[in-house]
Amino acid sequence: MEQSIEHSGLAYRYTEYPALFLLGKLGVVLFFVLSGFLITFLLLEEESLGSISIKNFYVRRVLRIWPLYYLIVGLALFVFPNIDFFTLNGWSYSATGYARTLQIALYLFLFANLALKITGPLLHANHTWSIGTEEQFYLVWPIMIKYITRYRSALLVSIVLGYMGLSYFFQQPECGVIPYNVYITKFLDLFNIDCMAIGGLFSLMLYHRSKALNVLLHNYVFTGALMLSVGMLIFNIRIPYFTHELYAIPFAVVILNLSSNQSISKLFEKQVFIYLGNISYGLYMYQPLVIFLSFKLLKPHLPEQIDQLVLYSVSALLTISISGLSYKYFETPFLKLKSRFL
Repeated sequence: MEQSIEHSGLAYRYTEYPALFLLGKLGVVLFFVLSGFLITFLLLEEESLGSISIKNFYVRRVLRIWPLYYLIVGLALFVFPNIDFFTLNGWSYSATGYARTLQIALYLFLFANLALKITGPLLHANHTWSIGTEEQFYLVWPIMIKYITRYRSALLVSIVLGYMGLSYFFQQPECGVIPYNVYITKFLDLFNIDCMAIGGLFSLMLYHRSKALNVLLHNYVFTGALMLSVGMLIFNIRIPYFTHELYAIPFAVVILNLSSNQSISKLFEKQVFIYLGNISYGLYMYQPLVIFLSFKLLKPHLPEQIDQLVLYSVSALLTISISGLSYKYFETPFLKLKSRFL
């Protein structure tokens, strides 16, 4: 299906292939699995050194996440809607009155995921819904890991199964009579804490040196999980209600091997990958705006035969450049403060 949005004589078009549409969603699933894996392992390591400081954990996350989040959200909420250059015909900043107040409140209080579902898309900041989900995960995870010390694996399995069960339950037609069902369903649709719990489960296996690692930490298993993920994506494999969980498991196997299988992880111990990892948050946050600017400024001047190649190449290079500058001059001053809260 080809769609286009006209603005000042420019056409913004994309072809919606099922696999590509699914790829965008699965990229966020991979991000959630990775987050669950890393945060769980870091908390377990902190616990082994004495005790988990919930306050310090929150401050470190604030220093890493909030500056760039509020920069992008602030621009999208209060600046870009008032500058014609940053608007699109066919895209309306339609939230007014109570809806506008609710939209601002949800974004400012880190419920961007709920804002996207209730008040609609926010141009240049749609992708921040996943940051809202992350922040809600950060809010509960250190408390859970600190105070629930026994049967953690069973707890994480329960979270996965419970989330899947609730998501399925609230999407059934019979549940429409439940008060606030529509809001609960919309929240669950983008909360995805089960994917984080799957990452956490693999982190627990690694930290406690589970016997399962004898099988999972193997080049053939890594290759198989990678090929399985790609194959399912190419053939657009989905399971109603549970597609994210289907992909989260092989994603977790890949992450486990990248972190702990020496023959795999050493391939990525290069400066370029370390640098991209450092600026990865900026890459995610800036890329929609950079793509928008690239298309708007360059597309009218490019031959149609090469416009997509040039536009996406320029967008990629500009995103890396801007993210690098942001990391060095905007994010690093905040990150340096994290050393006080270790």
